[in-house]
Amino acid sequence: MNNYAAVEDWISQLPDEILIKILSLLRYAEVARTCVLSKRWKYLWTFAKCLNFDVPTNKLIAIKYRYSEKLIKRDRPKYVNWVNRALQLHMCSDVTEFIVSFPLGSRNSCDIDKWLMFVMGKRVERLEVDLFPDICQYSGHTPSLYTFSDEVYSIFKSPCGLSSIKSLTQLTLKFVNLPGEVVEHFLSNCPVLERLCVWGSKLLVTLKVDSSSSRCLRFLEISTCYNIEYVDIYAPNLVSFIFTGMRQGVQVLVRHAPALSDLTIGIIGGSGQLYHGISAFSSYFSQLESLTLRLSLFSWEFEVPNSPELPNLKKLTLDVSAKELHSFLDWTSFIERSPLLQRFTMKLRLKRERGYIRVPHKCVHKCLKVVEFVRNIDLELAMYFIQNAVALEKIVVDCRPQFSSPQVVFTEDERSMYLRKRVEELRTQLPHDGINLVTLPCIQDPTCLRLK
Repeated sequence: MNNYAAVEDWISQLPDEILIKILSLLRYAEVARTCVLSKRWKYLWTFAKCLNFDVPTNKLIAIKYRYSEKLIKRDRPKYVNWVNRALQLHMCSDVTEFIVSFPLGSRNSCDIDKWLMFVMGKRVERLEVDLFPDICQYSGHTPSLYTFSDEVYSIFKSPCGLSSIKSLTQLTLKFVNLPGEVVEHFLSNCPVLERLCVWGSKLLVTLKVDSSSSRCLRFLEISTCYNIEYVDIYAPNLVSFIFTGMRQGVQVLVRHAPALSDLTIGIIGGSGQLYHGISAFSSYFSQLESLTLRLSLFSWEFEVPNSPELPNLKKLTLDVSAKELHSFLDWTSFIERSPLLQRFTMKLRLKRERGYIRVPHKCVHKCLKVVEFVRNIDLELAMYFIQNAVALEKIVVDCRPQFSSPQVVFTEDERSMYLRKRVEELRTQLPHDGINLVTLPCIQDPTCLRLK
C-alpha cells in the first residue's frame, strides 16, 4: 500500500471554529498562505480574528540596522497595499487583535484612518499601531507623525465608537501624534483596559490617570514624549510604570499606586534630573521588586545620588549611554540598599573607556545570583561582584546588538573581537569553581544584512 495514500488530513476535518482559532495564533502573512491548501481552506483565512500585520523580524532588523530610507520607500507601498487588501477581504464580524507595524507617517494618513475606522466596528481587544519613524531619523529623513484626523476622533467619541472600544484590554500607540485629551478619552471609556503604551507623541503635554478611568490598568508606559510637562496618576491596580521623559520642569505626581512593583525611569539631563526622578517616586521605592534607570552620562560633573532604601528589590537594571566610562562603583549604593537583590543588569553604550581601574570596596551581598552585562563590560563592577556576591552563580556577557534575530547572520567585527578579549580578561579573575561565565554570541556587522 502506498504510504502517502494511507495518510489522512485530520486537521482539515476539524470544525471551522477551531481552525479559525488556530489561524488566529499566526501572523497575517502566514494566515493568508493557507488559502492554497485546498478548497476548504480557500476562504477560511478571511475569518481570522487576529490581524497581525507585523513585518517578519529579519526585514525589520535590516531596516533598523541599515537606516535605509531607500528600503523604507520601496517597501512602504507594498505594506500599505497588503493591509488594505486584507481588510477588504476580511469577513469576520469581530477582531480580537489588530497590529500594524511599519515606518508610516502623515503621508499615509488616509490609509491609517481607514484602518482605524475598520477596527472601530470590530470590537477589538488588542490594538497596536507602531509607526516607529525614529528609525528613519538615522538616514537624515524624519517623516512627520501621523495624527488622528477629526473624523477618526469623532468616531471614537460617537456612541458606536464608544461601544466598540469598551472591549479594549491593550492599547499601544507608537509615534502617533495625539494629545492628552485623546489618551484620557481611551482611559475613561475602556473599562477593561489593562495595558496602555504611548510613544513619541509631540502633542502629549499633560496626562491625568484618575480612579474612575484606571480600575483595571496594570501597565502604563509613556516614552519619548519630549513635550510632556505634567503627569498625574491615581491607579490602584497599576503594577508596572515606564516613564522615559524625566527632565527639568516635568512634574510627575503619583498620588495612589499601592500595587506598583516594577518601575522604569528614563532621565534626560544630569544629576539634577536624576534627583528629581528619584524624589517623584520616593514613596514607592520600598515596595518595588524591579527598578530600571535609563541614563545619559555625558557630563564629568554627574553626581550619583544616595540610593533610597529598596528592601524588596529583586531586579535592578542600569541602562547607560556615556562618552566615557564613568566609574560605576559609585552606583553600588543602589545595590547595597537592596538586600534581596537577585539579578543585576547593566546595559552600556560607550564612546571611549577610562584607562585605569579602581579597586572595589568590600560589601557582602547574600542573595545576588546573576549579573548581566549587555553590549559592554565594566571590569570594575564585575570585580566588585566577584569579590562581594557570595551567592553569585552566573555572569552573563551579552554582546549581541540591540535588534537581533536568529534569521539574520552577523559577522564578527573589531568591537565584538574586543569584547571577547574583555571576556577572557574577566575569566582570569574568576575563582576556579562556583561562578559560570556565559558569553552570548557576538553578532555584529550590520552591513551583512540583506532584505529578502
